[in-house]
Amino acid sequence: DYRPGEVFSMTKNPDYWNAPYPYLDAIEFRPIADGLNRRDALKSGTVDLIHTTNAESILEFRDNPDEFPMVEITNNAETAYTLLHATQEGSPLTDVRIRCALAWASDEQLLIDTIGGGLNQIAYGPFSPTQVGYLESTGFPEAQDMAKAQELIAEYKAEFPGPLSLSLATTTDQTNLTIAQQQQQWWTEAGIDEVTIDQIDQANYIVTALLGNFQVFQWRNHGGFDLDQQYIWWHSKAAPPVGELALNFGRIRDPQLDALLDENRASTDAARKKEIAEEVNLLFGTQCYDIWGSYTIWGVAGKPSVHGVTLFPLPDGSNAPFGAGFAGTFYPMTLWVEQ
Repeated sequence: DYRPGEVFSMTKNPDYWNAPYPYLDAIEFRPIADGLNRRDALKSGTVDLIHTTNAESILEFRDNPDEFPMVEITNNAETAYTLLHATQEGSPLTDVRIRCALAWASDEQLLIDTIGGGLNQIAYGPFSPTQVGYLESTGFPEAQDMAKAQELIAEYKAEFPGPLSLSLATTTDQTNLTIAQQQQQWWTEAGIDEVTIDQIDQANYIVTALLGNFQVFQWRNHGGFDLDQQYIWWHSKAAPPVGELALNFGRIRDPQLDALLDENRASTDAARKKEIAEEVNLLFGTQCYDIWGSYTIWGVAGKPSVHGVTLFPLPDGSNAPFGAGFAGTFYPMTLWVEQ
């Protein structure tokens, strides 16, 4: 049974090659876009298991481990950030002064403390602490400096007179909307004449990014253990014109970044690969291609009767590291429910 936006049900394949999996006879997936509504669905018993990055939910489940056991995924984690379309024709975001002004105007630590309950670590680059290339300081703004932001925007306006406007896209999630409203306030104070917020339902959100039909976009990405995993997200080869599908969502076209990604792909020298990843981190810090937010924590919480969340057996009998692959993932074939 598949009803888009409502439910996706499946039953066990009795001829599955890797017996005795899957354990469950059937499973039903229910998309719940809003993080707090997803939490409430688990608490009410409507669902048996959820995964979430919502800080309020994770903190609540941490305080109730007997009622709602939760495992957390932090290794090689994604970064939550604001994605900028850096090369869109006619957009002010093609100018590094505007991109960095938005960064200087933002107070990410305030968002972490007030909306995120102080849960996450602030990010100054795309790589989380367990990833190759992580640096404590990257040249990216580490604290809000509204005067600096206003100075950069005033300099831009002196060179390019006229109204300065931006469109900020977010999902229908209430927490994300609250963040967008705070960003709108900061950037208007910095000198952007108009910042509009466009809420897009989850089903169309990724498509909008793929086609490049945005200026500013709330996003989360870049988990992994090697810089080469970011090749498709940042290399200009993956940045076709707006209207064509692209994984380089921000359409970054930077020859220096391309050269570093190509060198890393060809290298087998671990020390040099680490240096390259750090150079990429510094490049993002000075060019402000994105506005970094915080390093993501995924929580997978469920009823005490649900087991097997952290298991993913490989053909040799060992288990893959929990959270390997796309961040926040777990594998339903190993789930089982205590009767």
